[in-house]
Amino acid sequence: MTTLPRLLLVAAALVFAPVAGAQDSWRTHADLARARVALDSFTVFAGDRPIGWQRLGWAKEGETRIVGLVLWDWKPLSKTVGSSSWIMSDEIALNGVSQRSEVRFSTKLVELGLRQQGRMGTTDMRIALDRAQDRMTGTALTPSGGATPAVIDVPASDDIIDDNALSVILPLVRWREGLTFTIPVLASGKGTTETYTASVVERRTTTVPAGTFEVWRVALAGGRYVLEADVTTAAPYRVVRFGPRGAPMSSQLAR
Repeated sequence: MTTLPRLLLVAAALVFAPVAGAQDSWRTHADLARARVALDSFTVFAGDRPIGWQRLGWAKEGETRIVGLVLWDWKPLSKTVGSSSWIMSDEIALNGVSQRSEVRFSTKLVELGLRQQGRMGTTDMRIALDRAQDRMTGTALTPSGGATPAVIDVPASDDIIDDNALSVILPLVRWREGLTFTIPVLASGKGTTETYTASVVERRTTTVPAGTFEVWRVALAGGRYVLEADVTTAAPYRVVRFGPRGAPMSSQLAR
């Protein structure tokens, strides 16, 4: 269905739309060596008021104690991509919505699948997608899709990223002044693809509950709306703040 950054946009009544243009692939600017087995905790704020929480996690096969995977079983993974596969997770709870997403990646940062479970009010949400060569296939049960899971079968290049993985890939990018590139994004709850443009806005200092950090302010544009994220300039590379530009809602690193 959705996650931060997407879930914050939904909560703020914002919906991304496709953008035109073609630039460098995001994977040419990413470095999996920046990934770490970790779990970062965030507080979701509406203005100055806490309204929920979020956790971003990174787990490598055989090193799952920190993240505590819920939706994937590691045993089948070792039979397909070996011991170096990664799962990046995003879990959030706010305003009557709870959701956990776990996105599986190869060592070349190719998305291999998604598992998601959640609840919006009294409605269950559930998505299971897997890569089959150059396609992503599976099912999606979403509040807008009715009581029957929709069948998803869409073309998927090696560069495509699930909308549930945008937050967790940001620390892997080697951000620098003037950097701009596009990200093909799969809206897994709908089975459609969009193009986002990522760019560095500025280098700055930002303060969140976890402390003060030197960061790259990054913009992700998907149509009329822009999501902004602050990513640390030095290791350990972390997202410390993100939310839709112009809206009072943001996730801020708590610890």
